[in-house]
This record gives sequence, structure tokens and C-alpha cells, in this order.
Amino acid sequence: MNKYQNAAWFKALKKEVENTSQNKAAKKIGVNASYINAAIQGNSFPGRIDRFIAKIEGALLNQKVMCPVAGEISKDLCQSHQERPWSNANSMTVRLFRACRNGCAHSKLETTT
Repeated sequence: MNKYQNAAWFKALKKEVENTSQNKAAKKIGVNASYINAAIQGNSFPGRIDRFIAKIEGALLNQKVMCPVAGEISKDLCQSHQERPWSNANSMTVRLFRACRNGCAHSKLETTT
């Protein structure tokens, strides 16, 4: 029995896989297909489940957060910003990197002030 089977994110993921495939669902969510398989099978998860859930909630359930830099964005985009390495490509990238690491309420990262 999968301990997540009653969660909204799990139901949305399962439906997406049934309607498309594990590979297409993974691409839409922005993760490796092995994550999808592990979640559906109820196996040991190969990463941080909270980050995976945030991506699903944004990509499949259209959940949003209020980013202190970008305004209202989807949860999956928020999680993607958190996962990006440092880059000074433009001022927005720098501001997002800093906000994600300096106390944003939605960040899953440790504060690095």
C-alpha cells in the first residue's frame, strides 16, 4: 500500500501517468522518470519528497505562491528557481537566487544570510 495514495498530488500524478506516460509526466513536471516510478510504486524515493511534491502541485494542480521577487508564480516554477545554481546572467536571476536563500517563506533551502 502506498502511503501517499490519498494525497491530492499523488492522485493528480497517477491520473497524468494514466493519461500520458511516466516519461511524459516526468517531462511536464521537470523531474527524472525514475522519480515518477518510485512515487507510484510506493518505493523509497530517490530525492527530497517535499521538492517533488511542490513540482507536482505547480505543474499538475496549478497551485501558486507569492514570490517576493517575481510575484505570483506556480509552485513548480518556484521550486525550479530554488534548484538553480548561482548565475549573474541578469539582475532577476541574482535577485531570485538571493531571495530563495534568504528567508523566503516558500523556500525549501536553508537560509544563507
